[in-house]
Amino acid sequence: MLFSYLSLSAQVDWYNRGIIISGGQDLEIYLSGNYIDESQRDAVFLSLGDLFITGDIENNGITTIFGSNISLTEAQADSLNFAVNFTGTANQSIKGQRNTTIDAAVLNKTAGRLTLEQDLIINTTLTLTNGILDVGDRVLTLEGKFIGASTSEPKLLFG
Repeated sequence: MLFSYLSLSAQVDWYNRGIIISGGQDLEIYLSGNYIDESQRDAVFLSLGDLFITGDIENNGITTIFGSNISLTEAQADSLNFAVNFTGTANQSIKGQRNTTIDAAVLNKTAGRLTLEQDLIINTTLTLTNGILDVGDRVLTLEGKFIGASTSEPKLLFG
């Protein structure tokens, strides 16, 4: 599917069985549910744009990439301003049978925490605006930069 300059909203779980969603820089998807990848082939979700999710990400597919499927420099990625935004008040998790790759991630939760139950790779930027990112005993690979809020609100927990 190709979308451009569009806002999509869903209040149910989204099961991806191999669909590629691609759009322009201004694409925004609001998911008040879980994203569950059950594809049996590579799945690229959200080539450009933002995903705002209040539920879990569960990767049981072969490969799930949230963000660009093209090679970008850090400056190009920053200028495109696309990310997976973890929002809301409920606890959230990244889980499943496979690791997940996200180009940019933003944690901006007014309550609750985001817990890693599977390893996570972030290609460009991790921004902690508000909330708790609980890595536990999982591996968090940050291949770009880390941005923390100027307040003491966001927390990054290990072990």
